[in-house]
Amino acid sequence: MTELSVSSSTRLNVLIVGGGLCGLATAISVTLAEHKATVFEAASRSHPFGSGIQSSPNGTRILSRWGMNEILEPVITVPETFQLHSLNGELVSLRENFAQEVVKKYKSPFWTVHRVDLQTGLLRRARDLGVDIHYSSRVSKVGNEGTTIQLTNGDTCRGDLVVIADGTWSALRLELFGMTANPQPTEYMCYRITVDVARVHDQELLEIVNTPQCRTWIGPGGYVVGYPIRAGRLFCLQVIVKDNSNQGDLSLGAITEELKLRFEKWDRILITMLGAVQRANKWRLVQVPPPPLETSPGEMYVLAGDCYHSLLPFLAQGLNMGLEDAATLGSLLGNVTSTTQLPKAVVMYHKLRTARAMRILEETDAYRENLQLTNGEHEKTSCKAQDLIWSYDAYKEAEVAYLTEL
Repeated sequence: MTELSVSSSTRLNVLIVGGGLCGLATAISVTLAEHKATVFEAASRSHPFGSGIQSSPNGTRILSRWGMNEILEPVITVPETFQLHSLNGELVSLRENFAQEVVKKYKSPFWTVHRVDLQTGLLRRARDLGVDIHYSSRVSKVGNEGTTIQLTNGDTCRGDLVVIADGTWSALRLELFGMTANPQPTEYMCYRITVDVARVHDQELLEIVNTPQCRTWIGPGGYVVGYPIRAGRLFCLQVIVKDNSNQGDLSLGAITEELKLRFEKWDRILITMLGAVQRANKWRLVQVPPPPLETSPGEMYVLAGDCYHSLLPFLAQGLNMGLEDAATLGSLLGNVTSTTQLPKAVVMYHKLRTARAMRILEETDAYRENLQLTNGEHEKTSCKAQDLIWSYDAYKEAEVAYLTEL
């Protein structure tokens, strides 16, 4: 797989705040552009958490370009089929050759993977490339127009550019943009359960969890998506419902019982899954307000990932948007051979990523509003959004935009 590589007389020093998926992805992209990337992570060590995550073609083409295929191959699943059901279990749409269709149309596959496995893989790739990663290094302030960061222990570090990628609840975003940048609670509650396939004995359910597929249930009452991870040993199920009540008891038993009540009028197979739950989480979904169009002139910092554009997960683009951010920045910095060119790259990054984030936000809202549609109506809406999102090539878009502005 070809890696982005350019000759550069000036090696920029890029400081990245946050060692999660987007922070590590940005470090890889910046390093492949032949600049120096240093990551500062508040946690004492790498301890990724979570469950399943989807990498659609707009994300997997980036991971492939970074040389991640060999690293991730043992842990990814490629769904061969896609099924869309109503909440009562009625089959609405079946794409039996989903994997082949996706590669043929978008020239890149669709993967499902455990979040922990993906972050472990990105960490390995970053270290292989020589990225410096500092743990127990919480950044408290960005100063000097974005060229300096200050740690809570008083240390300061100077670079040419700061990338803020410290997640939805970013304290630095709040400091830079004020209360208007606070995540806003939504009317949606999200449940995520992980099913241990070894504990499944129901034959119908076994056929589902042992098949590499992506299965979705939709309707006015909720949205559910399920798919295998970790080479089929686990099955991830994400449930989104409208619910303005308090989160309540977050224990495994309480969440399981709560879901049984929600599922009692839905597809029987969903209740069957609850008998093999290994882990369950529940949280209120929040949304970060739309990003500013750009920073003030001369400010050498950018936002990336969830701290830039935390989206509701109906289109499963959280990971992929973070990868696009990283790829866009790497592509633009690959054209920078002098620090005098850096302001142009920063402005272009904000222009490209804000426009993309706003468009995905619009498509997410449209998809959410159309959940009550039935059969072919919803399928047409989702396919339109899918084409717009999955066909996007972040490297190509950034390169064309940069050259156009010359």
